Amino acid sequence: MQKLRRPHPYLYPGLSSSFDISDISLAPSFLSEFTPEEIIDRVARVYEVDVDKMLSRNRRREVVIPRQIAQYLVFYVCKLTVTDTGRLFRQDHTTVLHSIRTVKEQFAVDKTYRTKFFELLDA
Repeated sequence: MQKLRRPHPYLYPGLSSSFDISDISLAPSFLSEFTPEEIIDRVARVYEVDVDKMLSRNRRREVVIPRQIAQYLVFYVCKLTVTDTGRLFRQDHTTVLHSIRTVKEQFAVDKTYRTKFFELLDA
């Protein structure tokens, strides 16, 4: 049986010393059958953003938010490393770490963000 390690505090801000594994990822298990490309396509479709724009260095808000959510889902659902996720999105691994943290923080405080996230899961 694999022992659970304490998650890195940068990826999981505000996580108490006693944590439940369900707190670590917001991504549901049914998404595990998707490939990274399918997740990117799904996020692009729901957020009405072109996939090429999501994979570009575009820093407009309407592109950054779906890109960050796609990076979060690809990282957790597809179990890619931060480096591999960064390569897929043509970004540095530290940018992916920032995206993961941003998604978790926004999910916790922004109702509109959560609503759109769950719309993505229902698509």
